Amino acid sequence: MYTKNRASALKFVEYGDSQIEASSILTEAKKYKEAVFFFQQASENIAKALGYFCLNINPHEVGHTAIEISKQSISGFILEMEKFKNYPEKIKRDSKSDSGLLELLSNLLTPIIDKANSMANTAVNFINKLEDKSKDIHYMKDIWLKTLYINDNDSKEALDKALKFSTEYDSSNSDAIYESARTLVGSIDGASKSPQINEAVKYAREMSYLLKSTVLAVDLFHFNYLSYMHQQPTRYPKSNSRDYWDNNAYTEDAELVKNLPELSLQL
Repeated sequence: MYTKNRASALKFVEYGDSQIEASSILTEAKKYKEAVFFFQQASENIAKALGYFCLNINPHEVGHTAIEISKQSISGFILEMEKFKNYPEKIKRDSKSDSGLLELLSNLLTPIIDKANSMANTAVNFINKLEDKSKDIHYMKDIWLKTLYINDNDSKEALDKALKFSTEYDSSNSDAIYESARTLVGSIDGASKSPQINEAVKYAREMSYLLKSTVLAVDLFHFNYLSYMHQQPTRYPKSNSRDYWDNNAYTEDAELVKNLPELSLQL
């Protein structure tokens, strides 16, 4: 599972790593506009890599903008989750073990599936709201200013979560599925010979991997939320009345710029 796109995904990671390094060098050189541009590019490429490798999304078919990449990555997770939603009941229904092992595993899977699915749906709904207004120049300017100076609740939350990255979510929840299954299976003599238990452990492994991927997809959205409105302003000079940006706004006093070193480290 999640292996056929590995080589291509790693190329995006390689580019993302190089862009993070470039952003750090440019920040030290006080080339803040250019540093923000490379930070944005790194966020987008790493989100592409995640979607490509873990969620079976082809970035060449997704589109170009970071916000769209994030949405497709998280939406891809929700589609992947569909195969697991009925699995806890399937374990209970097919269980022939008097030990209660499989029922215990199904009870462990259910709340974690629900929590992860809720987390992903919340992120997609938020992205949809941004997309609905993305053609409104006044709204785009407002978001650009808010993410540059981090002066609204959404931007502050995105900055906080980006700085903490996946520590906001208890990663032990995803590990618990596989680790608990392994512990339970290991405690039963001959358990490895049981097709049912082997199947349950296989799904537990896949759930653990998928949940880790989802945590990353949701958290990478916060990096992209902070940076996606800065791709054009840091790439092109202002040339007409519909351009909402001011290239001179990227100064060392801007909060996004101030946080670039730590953001780059986390990314």
